Amino acid sequence: MLLKRCAICARILHRRTGIQLVAVYVDSEYIVWRGKTWCHLVADSTDELHAFARRLGLRASWFQSKNRYPHYDVTQFLQQRALAMGAILADRRTIVECGRKMRAEMAEQCEREHPALVLFSS
Repeated sequence: MLLKRCAICARILHRRTGIQLVAVYVDSEYIVWRGKTWCHLVADSTDELHAFARRLGLRASWFQSKNRYPHYDVTQFLQQRALAMGAILADRRTIVECGRKMRAEMAEQCEREHPALVLFSS
């Protein structure tokens, strides 16, 4: 409950002051694949996600950008390290919401960097 309140406080702070707190989130999906247990790592922005992933020891090539929501897959061990480094344990709704924001951010960045591609996307 405390973590949800922190996320709510961050939104209120942003609305009232314009100050945006950026957070990194990890879920507890615990998907078993290839003998390991995996979770998802997302953030409020792709820049913050990549910076945190680097500090966690992840390669940029491991970024899952083509999925429904952009994320890094992390093992349960790395999930615990991420939490110790300040990531927030989040529910599925928060993970999906962050993924949608990052997906929109990536699309806007693509439009800015490659305006000619927008002509062909319709």
